Amino acid sequence: MTRKLPRRWRVTVGGYGYRVTAFERIAGGVLYLRWWDRGRNNWAPRSLGHRDRAEQQARELAGALLAANEAEHLGGLTVSDLFGRFDRVVTAHAEPRAAAEDRRRIAVWTAYLGSARPMAALDRATLDQFVRARRAGTLTVPDVKLSARPTDRTIGADLEFLRRVCNWALSVTRSNGKPLLGAHPLARYAIPRNANPRCPVATYDRYLAIREHADAVDRQRLFGAFLDLVEGLGWRVSALCSLWASDVDLALTTARPYGRIRKRAESDKMGVEQWVPMATGVRDAVLAVLERNPVIGDTPLFPAPKGRGAWSRHHAKDLLERAETAAREAALKRDDPEAAAALAPLDGSDFNAYRRAWATARKHLPLKDVAEAGGWKSTDTLVRCYTQVDDETIFAVVSETRKVRAGRAKP
Repeated sequence: MTRKLPRRWRVTVGGYGYRVTAFERIAGGVLYLRWWDRGRNNWAPRSLGHRDRAEQQARELAGALLAANEAEHLGGLTVSDLFGRFDRVVTAHAEPRAAAEDRRRIAVWTAYLGSARPMAALDRATLDQFVRARRAGTLTVPDVKLSARPTDRTIGADLEFLRRVCNWALSVTRSNGKPLLGAHPLARYAIPRNANPRCPVATYDRYLAIREHADAVDRQRLFGAFLDLVEGLGWRVSALCSLWASDVDLALTTARPYGRIRKRAESDKMGVEQWVPMATGVRDAVLAVLERNPVIGDTPLFPAPKGRGAWSRHHAKDLLERAETAAREAALKRDDPEAAAALAPLDGSDFNAYRRAWATARKHLPLKDVAEAGGWKSTDTLVRCYTQVDDETIFAVVSETRKVRAGRAKP
């Protein structure tokens, strides 16, 4: 007797050119939306990640598609049309964290500008008002938590996102051959920057003090070795969290006397994949991890304490904060308030302070090599944002004894 499969739920809304289908691929599973993407000339699916409000979201998407079609027919472009297209064509294909951040900023700009506002009406005065409202903390967006006192860097990031969306719109053509956006509304607009950016550096003494308590705050007893990798490699914390056993090569060669370690492109912010030689301290840290978590192949070196996958950067940050608290409490118990004060949380930073320390300690080395080992695509970012001045180097500069002398006269 043939077994009947459960019937899968499906509903279609809208008409020609703006038809959207909500459906389930597996009976009882998460729901999806599907529509015809005219820009890509193909069907565009998107997982909703839940089983609620699917028909409502399908109707909202169909309405946005209809508005986009009407705007294209009339030759105009509304805020809703612009962000709707960007969400469907760009954001929908980004990795989850980036997609969530894009949609948060889309909600901010849509709430401020209004969904029906023509993009052609966006001018400098409107942008100035946005900056003032964000600085004053008076801008409110439903279901989005905004800081009451955002920095200029935070406000600038919102404007940079709008600039990115407009740059994309300038590169997209309508069916009539004209660009989606006729002119860039942010052309020559000065985006706010922090006048005095917070760039704290975690000293080696701080690292040693926190390292003593690292394993005690982690039930897996892996955070001590993780902190050693932070201090020894200078990589972004997301790349370290995503290390697999297959990313470690313990074979010894002349060029790699302690082996090598790989940073994979999919786990790196800049999409850089590379093998880097290990120093002796990094090798010791890796061996300590493998002793406590003996894994091979494509298996995380730092497995999530609950569930599947690897540590998240949020989990690593939580462990860092616990270790800092434990180190401060230990300093107070031994009646050393000065040491406790030195271990206060670094303003505006967590693991980035260790990355700056790594770069600053190597500023006497060729910049291109430091950038390559640390995962920077350009030496400009390395110098501008990570390499910091320090008293020892300044004293070496002012104490330089070499002098510029007249060259030997040419015959």
